[in-house]
Amino acid sequence: TVVTDYRPHSWWVSDHVDTYVVGSEGARNDLIMKWSTPPSKVKILGIPVEPIFSKPLDKMKIRERFGLQSDAFTILVIGGGFGVGPIEGIVRAIGKLLEPAQAIVICGHNEILVRKTELLKSESKIPIKILGFIDNVYEFMEAADILISKSGGITVSESLAKDLPMIVISPIPGQETHNSDFLIANGAGVKADTTADLEAILEGLISHPEKIERMKESIRRIKRPRACYDIGKLALEEAAGG
Repeated sequence: TVVTDYRPHSWWVSDHVDTYVVGSEGARNDLIMKWSTPPSKVKILGIPVEPIFSKPLDKMKIRERFGLQSDAFTILVIGGGFGVGPIEGIVRAIGKLLEPAQAIVICGHNEILVRKTELLKSESKIPIKILGFIDNVYEFMEAADILISKSGGITVSESLAKDLPMIVISPIPGQETHNSDFLIANGAGVKADTTADLEAILEGLISHPEKIERMKESIRRIKRPRACYDIGKLALEEAAGG
């Protein structure tokens, strides 16, 4: 049995697991020190995402295809499949930006949220594109300069694969706060404690593009874009050996 995650949980620490695959050195240390897992059972291979997220795409062509400005700082807001989190507050904060920017807000299956955020567009000082559920989030991640989202494991892994820095907001205590701490500690993201903080953080990033570049450099040091292949290979090898 092969188990993957950024941070270990007591409910999957078991003698029946052959190998634990984790996304960071911190997670590996947790398993070894906190849960007395043999070091030989723990491998840092990353968290698997769809291979398409690791495929290089043409940012300018994607922006053109989606009707986005080619040279504007582009903010992507993702509320997950069900549009969770303080999305309306985020849209209000983004709408107050004085720096040149544009935004894409993905509300998932939450049609009520789509309608509510559409109403907020008229108050915004920057262009905002509101979307419901989509199946090509990797293209919008390519088009973006920054991602605002909760720090779920898959979202974090996908953003790292796309070299996309994150602003984490309202992480759920537990796994999401661990993921947020991981990003911040490695210089790959920042945290906004409230939507009120968000405007100042964005203004700072837009007016100082070198900060974005530093976060991208940090991402390239920690990301593991081949995780799905490496984990698949490991599972096959262990199955054959068993």
